Amino acid sequence: MEPTPIPLSFVDMRLRLAWSDIAWGFQNGWLDAVSVVEYAVSQLAEGEDQSVAVVELAGLTRSEFVEVPFLLEKVVSTGAEDSTISRRKWLYLVLAWVYEHRADLADPLEVVEQLYADFGYPEEIQGFVRYMPPESNYEPKAHTHAENVDRLLSKWKEYLDCFEAGQ
Repeated sequence: MEPTPIPLSFVDMRLRLAWSDIAWGFQNGWLDAVSVVEYAVSQLAEGEDQSVAVVELAGLTRSEFVEVPFLLEKVVSTGAEDSTISRRKWLYLVLAWVYEHRADLADPLEVVEQLYADFGYPEEIQGFVRYMPPESNYEPKAHTHAENVDRLLSKWKEYLDCFEAGQ
């Protein structure tokens, strides 16, 4: 699936991200340069990070956005980086974004299937991937198509709620 940048405002409402998470999101197409610069500005405004690279990022104009990858690399190299944690956070964020906009999609469960593959088949979302076998006590053939879809959407919402509760 081709990543589409998610607005930083959506991200900020759900998770507090570290610079390594911002870099992972940018490198994988889930954040655009505008959002990276906005994040740098917010870090400065909150007094969170006043490093030279963050100040430079916050001051970039649109014509200078080609500098974002280089400056992000400088910022991240000064802190700890764990791509597994960042990948997990972005999986949640992307699934939350898609769930919130599912009514606008022809087949939101197909998008889940694509994300399942794109994120390396994470075990934690298998329960709402259509083609994965259901838990041993659930028989899809005993239910209507609509009931099966509702069950998958419910499991998707449950994943999002559990992730949020654990943060």
